[in-house]
Amino acid sequence: LSKHDMILLGLRGQAKTRILRMLVNFMDEYIPIVKGSEINDDPLNPLSKYAKDLVAEKGDDTPVEWLHRSYRYGEKLATPDTTVAYLIGDIDPIKAATNKLTLADQNVINFGLIPRTNRGLFVINELPDLQPRIQVALLNIMQERDIQIRGFNVRIPLDVSMAFSANPEDYTNRGNIITPLKDRIDSQIITHYPKELGIGVNITRQEAWQKRESGVV
Repeated sequence: LSKHDMILLGLRGQAKTRILRMLVNFMDEYIPIVKGSEINDDPLNPLSKYAKDLVAEKGDDTPVEWLHRSYRYGEKLATPDTTVAYLIGDIDPIKAATNKLTLADQNVINFGLIPRTNRGLFVINELPDLQPRIQVALLNIMQERDIQIRGFNVRIPLDVSMAFSANPEDYTNRGNIITPLKDRIDSQIITHYPKELGIGVNITRQEAWQKRESGVV
């Protein structure tokens, strides 16, 4: 929305994740990408070495495929085992050995979840639970819109929107959001429970699992 990175603040059960997942419906239904690209390269503006080499070789005959908007959404729950390599990427020595490449070759990069959601929306749920050092790794993406992979003196610009969810009660109970990251979040949206009983009842009915294959209600 207006290219803002946003955070949804609200208590449990206020459909924060559901709202964020529905944002992809505002995107174009299909977009073209370079076939085989790991980071959804635009055929007219390739970013990865793989896509650049392919476009340079094939030109107008570069193979493309059409990516549905449902695949332009990525999501990660903030957990203690989340790492920078998991979100951003790292060098893959196994890929280097298999393809007989040196570790200086960009083709040995194993992209993380965020680059793989390039030209899409990436969501991190329960942001305060994310370790501060991992939050620091997000600063460059939020401000400069690019990533740097360890060991490579290159910056890969990304076209990705970031969104977060958080429970205000968790700020002090389990963790916090570092100030530099707060400063880079453009919009803060407060969610709430239904203000009318009828709306709450309708939501409960909508989400209730009543029709079961066994016939038991």
